[in-house]
Amino acid sequence: MLFAILFSCTTPSYDTHQEEAPIFSGERSTGGCATSCALEEHSITQEEWLQSLDAWAKQEVGISTKELDTLLFYAKETQNWLAVYGDTLDDEHYFFLFSEIQRNLVDIEMRLIDENGVVRGLLESNPFHLKKKQHISFSSTGSLGWLETGGKVKRVGLAHLWSRW
Repeated sequence: MLFAILFSCTTPSYDTHQEEAPIFSGERSTGGCATSCALEEHSITQEEWLQSLDAWAKQEVGISTKELDTLLFYAKETQNWLAVYGDTLDDEHYFFLFSEIQRNLVDIEMRLIDENGVVRGLLESNPFHLKKKQHISFSSTGSLGWLETGGKVKRVGLAHLWSRW
């Protein structure tokens, strides 16, 4: 059976150039559902964050770069420190970053397709918050019966989402 996943964030797309996004360095969980879907939180030092902000302030707005992706990956810290250091940015950079860290909803869609190309299940979510674990039921499953999937989505850059289902 094939499995297809589609994600969408509801904002305009930007011309992005591919660079590595920050990577999770935590160990894999060996627990059950309560821990296997958990994402170990990592933090960034204030000095590292300020280096990313200073470097990004010199870059073109709307282009995915390692520095912008880092600021977005650490959205909580960015939201907190932008209130303190935001005046170091010009208006265009400030309002772009402020707008991007406010984006916190995602929709997902999945289709279960058998070996003959027949759709055996559909999943369409309502918007839900990034980083919040979800349990969502499939519809149109017919003889497969009741199916549910659980997981979460995290933003890891301007045009990059991380997901585990």
